Amino acid sequence: MSFIANFLAGKIVIIIFFDSLHITFILCQITNCLQKSVLICKIEIANLSKTATEKTAVFNKGSSCLNECKRLYEISFLREKEQDAIVRKSESIVSSLEKRREVLEGLVNDATQKLVHCRREVNDEKLRITVLQQNENTVDL
Repeated sequence: MSFIANFLAGKIVIIIFFDSLHITFILCQITNCLQKSVLICKIEIANLSKTATEKTAVFNKGSSCLNECKRLYEISFLREKEQDAIVRKSESIVSSLEKRREVLEGLVNDATQKLVHCRREVNDEKLRITVLQQNENTVDL
């Protein structure tokens, strides 16, 4: 029996002859080598499976975090809209209060002018009464 191994290195072809014992030994080595390769492949498959499971868990966690971020963003957006509505309402109230203040300031100014006018009239009347009393007193003397 012969086993032919062709190694093409450049253009050299090597032919090796083996007896049956060597062939059996070589076949055992090849079988062991293939079993090791199969075992290595199984280990690599297990490692890849573990890695895939870990990556899937990380992806799922990331997706969960992203969904939570979206939910919080929506809540924040709704609160911002509510705050904007509150600000607009507050601005409207402030504007209304400023108009009321202007009206009240006008009423206070009018009342102040009337008060000043009334005081003048009262002072004028007091002066007139005082003058009349002095005139009566001078006439009585």
